[in-house]
Amino acid sequence: MKLVTALITVCVLSAAPALAQDSTSGPPQWYRDHIVFMTRDGGHWQAPNAEYSESNPYTHYGIRWTVMPGQSGMTGRLFGVREDGGEDEFWQFREFWDTGRHEARVFQWGLGGAVGEGEMIRYGDRFSTIRQTFSWPNGARTEGGHIVRTPDDATYIAEQYRVNDQTAQWEFEHALTFRRTN
Repeated sequence: MKLVTALITVCVLSAAPALAQDSTSGPPQWYRDHIVFMTRDGGHWQAPNAEYSESNPYTHYGIRWTVMPGQSGMTGRLFGVREDGGEDEFWQFREFWDTGRHEARVFQWGLGGAVGEGEMIRYGDRFSTIRQTFSWPNGARTEGGHIVRTPDDATYIAEQYRVNDQTAQWEFEHALTFRRTN
């Protein structure tokens, strides 16, 4: 019995450093590549506003990403640009690799007090999804999703979806095609 207990203790103690190393290791290569892609050349992106009008006064939308210390995530802000060049911010973002969960996390806040949080999942080199739960200032909670495609080195397409709370189906809302700017 003492021998079995000793063997179990040795196995557990031998495995502990390996487990600890896995849980504290940095982001996987796909996530590091994602950060480099989004933040390269200043991290500035623009998308034309196809619905520009008097009630939607933004000629285009902009997003700026900045690498966080340690290269384990990035911060960003989404804003509309008016014809006079002025900007109105809609959202701020924080994307990071959560070593405890082993997943890419996305937090965002804005629109008068709304907060969203969720996970990014990568499928291949140029396609990922983000599914988030949003809490709104009026107390409502909703589910939302994005499909992000990167067809080339200077473009990403962000499709926004509402997740139907009864069917769990993703219902398309709109898409923006962002181009890298300097």
